[in-house]
Amino acid sequence: MNNCLFPSEYVRIFLEGEDIPIITLSSLQKMEERLPSHFTRVHRSYIIDLHKITEVSRLRIIFDKNTYIPVGDNYKEKFTEYISELSLS
Repeated sequence: MNNCLFPSEYVRIFLEGEDIPIITLSSLQKMEERLPSHFTRVHRSYIIDLHKITEVSRLRIIFDKNTYIPVGDNYKEKFTEYISELSLS
């Protein structure tokens, strides 16, 4: 989808098992404030459900063979801490 069609006030929400995202008039910052703690921002364009991660490789989060997203520079430290805590558990 072309990002020009959706100004920054719109958020696309991808649900597991659904092909078409839900589009809502909001901001990622507002969504981040409302979501439970197992959702976290990992990129200026992405908030993820930490429970759905299957693999992390070279700071790319992999959900399945066709779905992966990058970890943004501003979010690397927080995300790396989360992964380290999992490894110690």
